[in-house]
Amino acid sequence: MESKVGFQREILLYENEKGAKMNDQKAAWALLTESIGSYKSQGINHEKQNHTGIFKLEFAFENKVLLLTSSAIGTGGEVFHQEHSWIGNDIAGVLTLYVNSNNHPGVTPHLFNRIEEGSEGQKIVVFRFGDIDNRSSFREEISVSVFKDKSVGHFYSWGMPTGDFQERSGTRMERL
Repeated sequence: MESKVGFQREILLYENEKGAKMNDQKAAWALLTESIGSYKSQGINHEKQNHTGIFKLEFAFENKVLLLTSSAIGTGGEVFHQEHSWIGNDIAGVLTLYVNSNNHPGVTPHLFNRIEEGSEGQKIVVFRFGDIDNRSSFREEISVSVFKDKSVGHFYSWGMPTGDFQERSGTRMERL
């Protein structure tokens, strides 16, 4: 009898976690769709190089998907980062950022992981690829921060195999 009760409790816990995750996904989607627009600002990358950051979110495919366009262009015109990615629910209903950039070897799915609140009260939507504690593989988190003044941040934290996982680059940008 106890094992059946324990099993039922596990199912309830799983359903509650799944339900909370779905609510978080809906909140993340709402934050992102409220931030549709174009943004620009100056930033610095992981190699301490200055750049102009450009970020755009727009609806695509009958409002089922967000198209995320991002670039970091150096002061001499060097392209440090160029990205055309999609954010939407996969076939199983998981909110996913499909990254397509010049810094990834192929289209890389980053699953919605969490929403955090930052030190300035901003809401941070975090997508994750891989296990950030697994030092034998590449792992990455990409976040979109929505600030109270309606500016956005686009930040990358990653670790190469055997390397440390840490925040590397990103830019906070103002709406155009």
